[in-house]
Formats: sequence, structure tokens, C-alpha cells
Amino acid sequence: MRLPLKLVMAASNELPAQGENLDALWDRFLVRCLVGGIEDKHQFNLMISGSSRTETVVPAELQLSEKELSVWSGGIDAVSVSDAVFAFVHVFRSKMAVANAAIVENGDKPFYVSDRRWKKLMHLWRTAAFLNGFSELHLADTLLLQDCVWDEPSQMETLEKLQIEALVETFEEQAGMPLLRERLAALREEQAAAFPVQVAFKVVRAFFYQVQSVVAGRMVLI
Repeated sequence: MRLPLKLVMAASNELPAQGENLDALWDRFLVRCLVGGIEDKHQFNLMISGSSRTETVVPAELQLSEKELSVWSGGIDAVSVSDAVFAFVHVFRSKMAVANAAIVENGDKPFYVSDRRWKKLMHLWRTAAFLNGFSELHLADTLLLQDCVWDEPSQMETLEKLQIEALVETFEEQAGMPLLRERLAALREEQAAAFPVQVAFKVVRAFFYQVQSVVAGRMVLI
């Protein structure tokens, strides 16, 4: 059956359980978000006091025409993919395979990202780049990966760690930079020789150095 489908959104009180034969269906839902209760008091008050018969109205300026969607589709497909993005994908897949070997030994469910989901991921990244005004896909766009590769909430933390490690490794390789720990050690030596004050180093989410020291009464952050 030919169906001009543009988007499917679904909600459920539970994730597909093993043995329900819903793996293929679950695999087709690319972006996955866990939604909890409303925490903001004002929004909560609006929710419980609002009419249950209220229909969502999309403002005219936010509505998309068929022509606009067609133009977007062509622009998204035209976004090129940098070598760094391909390198990141292979590094991440390699790290996931290593992690799976240990997981299987413990008798737990391994991570799985189908070829179909990788293709959809690439399209999602291209869409992000296009909507941000770029004609080429960059590593920053791949940050959306963490919302697309988990099957169970318990996997999210480990997969995010693998993603960060893969991004750092890819960036260092593409930029020809030394390992973070080597740079950190070199910075410690340089700062120790240049300043008599104690300098504290901190790696923030494996991406940035936050160097704190007091020089002439001023706080220095690098």
C-alpha cells in the first residue's frame, strides 16, 4: 500500500518486552525519549485545569506546505558527509562491539543498532545540519546519536560514555592531536614551571580542560 507518510510519533507506558515479536517495529522508531511527569508547577496547573477536549492548533507560521517539505527533502539529501563523521561511526561501532563482548559474557542483552537504523541516523544528522544552515555534516551533528541507539533505559549511560569516547578519539585522529592525558600532563608541567601557585585541572565531559588558578588576584580559566 502506497502511503505518503512524513512522520510517525507514538507513546507507550512501557517498552516492548522480549518475546513480544515487536523488535522490528521498535527498530523503526529512531528518536526515543523518556518522558516523566510535569515538574514545572505552572505547566502542571495548566494541565490539570485545562479542558480535556482542547485540540492542538498549529500556528499558520509554523505549518509546512508540501512544496516546502519537497524543498527541504532535496536540501537534506544534498548535505555532504565529512570523512570525520564516517570515521566516528566506525569508531563507535568498534567500541560497541568490544562492550558487547563483555556484556554477553555476563549474560546480559547486548547493544544492537541495525543497518536500517544507521541509515535513518545519517538522514537525521543531515536534517540537523541542513536546518542549521550547513551544507556538510560535521561531528557536532552526531551528538543526536545518544537519543537513537538505546533499546532499554539501563543502556543509556553506557552508550553515552561510548559516544563521548568515540567522539574524542575521532577528533584527535582527524585533528592530529595527542591523547588528552598526554596534553594534560604537558599542561601541568608548563603551568608548574610558569606559575608558583597551585593549578587545578579538570576534564569536563572528556572534551574541555578547565584550568583554574589565581594570578595577580584574578581567576584564570582556560
